[in-house]
Amino acid sequence: MIKIPEVGKIVIASDLDGTLFDKRTEIPKNNLDAIERFKSAGGRFTLSTGRYGQTLRRLFPDCHKVVNAPVITCNGAYLVDIENDTVIKNITHTADWVVPTIKELYGKFGHELNIFTVIKKDNEPFGKEFEEVSACNYEYYKVVISRPQGDLNEVKEYLKKTHPEYYLINSSSHLLEIMSYDATKGICLDDIREYYKNKGEDVFIIAVGDYENDICMLEKADLAACPENASEEVKLVCSLHLCHCNDGAVCDLINKILNKEVNV
Repeated sequence: MIKIPEVGKIVIASDLDGTLFDKRTEIPKNNLDAIERFKSAGGRFTLSTGRYGQTLRRLFPDCHKVVNAPVITCNGAYLVDIENDTVIKNITHTADWVVPTIKELYGKFGHELNIFTVIKKDNEPFGKEFEEVSACNYEYYKVVISRPQGDLNEVKEYLKKTHPEYYLINSSSHLLEIMSYDATKGICLDDIREYYKNKGEDVFIIAVGDYENDICMLEKADLAACPENASEEVKLVCSLHLCHCNDGAVCDLINKILNKEVNV
C-alpha cells in the first residue's frame, strides 16, 4: 500500500491534453478551483506536456499563475522554473542529427508525410514547418510527424529498425515524435526531484496522464494516476483511476488527496 505524505510534500505533475484539458482543449473550472485549493494547502502543481513556448501560452495563457513547480514541456526536452524564469533543462540537437533523417523519411515515404519541427528560437522551443532551404540553420528540440493518408505504424517500425538511437513516441493517435533518449518526461521527473533535493526537500510526485508519451513519467512517479479516457496501456501502469477528463480528472485526484481517500 502506498502511503501518501502530507500535502506540503506532494508535487502533482499533470499532462495537458486529455488530462487537465477536456476533449475541447479547455480546462474544466473544477480543475482550476481544485488546484488553487491544493496549493493553498501547501501542495505543488505543475504540467508535463508535449506543448511548448508559444503553443502553451496560446492554449493556457494563465499557466504561470497556476503552476508553482518546474514545468516539463516539449515532452521532456525543456524544463523550466516559470516562477523564477529559470531554464533547468534544455536539450537540443544539431541539424546534422535531424536533417538527414528527415530527408531519409521523405525518400522512403514521399511527401505524404507532414513533418513539423520544434527549433530553438530566442532560447526557447518554437514550432516551424520543415524547410530544407533553411534546415541547417537551427538547433532542434524534436521532430513531429503526421500522415494524413495512412497510419504511422509503418514509419515508426522503419525508424526503430534503421535508427534505434532515436527515442520514438506517439503523443497522440496521429502524431509520432522523434526525440533523444535524454529528453523524456520520466527523466524530467528525476530532475524535479533533484531540484527540490538541492533545496533540502524530499518530494512525493504524483503523475497523471492519458497517453503513450506519459508512460515513462507515470512509471517514474511515486504514484501514477490516469483519467477514465486514458489508453488501455496507460491504465495498466496506473494504480489510481480517475473520472473522465471532461468531468475534471485533476479535480478528482486533488479531492482524493485532500480528503485522504487515496487507497492504493
